[in-house]
Amino acid sequence: MSDFQHSLRQALDPASSDPVAYRTRFAMRALIGLGLVVTTLRFTEIMASSETIADVVVVVVLVCMALEYALRIYAAPALSGAIPGRPGRARFDYVRSGAGLIDLVVFAPMVVAIVQGASIETANALGALWVLKLARYSTNLALLKDVVWDARGQLTSVLLLFGVILLLTATRRTPAGGQRAAR
Repeated sequence: MSDFQHSLRQALDPASSDPVAYRTRFAMRALIGLGLVVTTLRFTEIMASSETIADVVVVVVLVCMALEYALRIYAAPALSGAIPGRPGRARFDYVRSGAGLIDLVVFAPMVVAIVQGASIETANALGALWVLKLARYSTNLALLKDVVWDARGQLTSVLLLFGVILLLTATRRTPAGGQRAAR
């Protein structure tokens, strides 16, 4: 594992307080925000005269997302939980992880739609998936994920109890035949 992979992993870490990671997150948030504004404005008459500019912005955002995805796959062996000496396994684990799937889902459908010649409305609608990427960069959501993971036993019990109460409430007044009794 190279120092470059470690540095890259640090720069792409959404929970890192490293200045490079902060600038990376800021740049990606700005790009995604710009992309969301442009795709939203394309549905209005405001961007009707600036289709070329809108197309360039969308392509730049998509290229940046694809590049980031590729860099995350490359840096996956530098993850703390990665098995030393098995970079292929670490990369596969990232690709099938929740974060990897979000990273893929935010840009791949739009690229496929553009390549297949889908309407601009369809491509713009798929641009709404970029909001998921903003959630990916939220350090507070990473903290929430850690808290939920640490309290999963208690939360499972509460969720199970909630489900039982919901089921009992829903079936409370329903006789065995399935028809509600008239009042």
